[in-house]
Parts: sequence; C-alpha cells; structure tokens
Amino acid sequence: MSIVETLERPLGYKIQISYDEIQINPREEFDNFGTFVLSHKRYSVANESDIKISDYKSWYKVKKAILKQNGPCIVLPVYMYDHSGVALSTVRTGCFTDTWDSGVLGLIFVSHKRIREEYSIKRVTKEALSKSQDRLVNEVEIYGAYLNGEVFDYAILNTAGQIIEGSVCGGFYGSNFTKNGLIEAAEEFIEWHKEQDTQGFNKEPDAVQLELELTV
Repeated sequence: MSIVETLERPLGYKIQISYDEIQINPREEFDNFGTFVLSHKRYSVANESDIKISDYKSWYKVKKAILKQNGPCIVLPVYMYDHSGVALSTVRTGCFTDTWDSGVLGLIFVSHKRIREEYSIKRVTKEALSKSQDRLVNEVEIYGAYLNGEVFDYAILNTAGQIIEGSVCGGFYGSNFTKNGLIEAAEEFIEWHKEQDTQGFNKEPDAVQLELELTV
C-alpha cells in the first residue's frame, strides 16, 4: 500500500488515500460512450475502431474516414503531453502546446446515432451535443489518469488509527479527489458509520456480555 495523503475529519475519523493496487483499464472494463482512435510508437494505446491508422497520412484523413463510416459524429482531438508522466487533453492549451513533449495522440468520437440511442431521442439537440461532448472529455481525462497510474482508493481510519472494516473502496481515476468523487464517497461512508455508532451497532460488547457469550 502506497499512501498518498491522510485527511483529518471530525470526531477523529481520517480518510487515508492510497494508490489503488488493482488499476483497471477503463477502456476494457467500463461501458464507454465514446470510441478512441489512438496511435503511439512507444505506448500501447486504445484503437477501438476498425480503422487501420497506418493507412492514412494525417489525422485529418482519419477523421474523414470516421465520418464516412459512421455518419454525423462529434469528433475531438486527443493531445498527449509526455514529460515525467503522461497527460491527455482534448484542448491544446498550457503544456499541450509544447512542441517537444506534446502532440496529437489521436481522436475520440461518438456518432449521432449513438447519441440518439443513449438519450432515447429522435433528434440530436444542442443540449444532447453538449452533454455528449462533456462525456467524451471526461473519458479522455480518465484514460489519461489510467495511463499515468493515477488510480486511487481510500480507507477510513477510526480514532485508534485502525482501518474500519468494510471502508476500503477503490477505482477513483485522477488526482483531483473532489472531482473524481473519492472525497464524497469517503464522507458518505463516515456519515453512515456515525449513524451506526449512534444506534449502537458498532459498539464492542461489555466484559459481562462477552463472558456470558463464551460460557454458553
């Protein structure tokens, strides 16, 4: 267990955050919305389409092939920054403008047909397009976190510094623990555990009760 940080909470609870030892590839185990078309000489990255990228001389031509095969689509670029770790983005700003350590890794897309099926709509609205684009951006961020080994779990510690049984939960992608939902999930467990304490479910049996149980 590689502990990243420990956060203090009221009543002596602590949230202990660690790197998740079981780092699941989100492109293999999750029900994803978008489709990656990625290529890199040194990294094994996802190409989830039947497009043979080496047949094309530019990503622009790959995009045209995607549209030809799938009809109207949202197609976003995927940029990669590779320097003391990996980061992915759909927007070329900040470190992704670096001409030495960044470049185009590929594309992510979702067809209008898939959008209609997902939201049970007959016509792709501006709202559906906006929601869909946000989901693609989120999938890129999650995959980037996975490639960089940024997958975390948490455990809740009691006042004695011991891990509370049943409190360990993993599979949180990205180092922003508020954005990825880790903090919210951990605090929900703490609230649940406090309620159990109030109702007496977490209390140890007293010595007399324990002796009776052992002598029955």
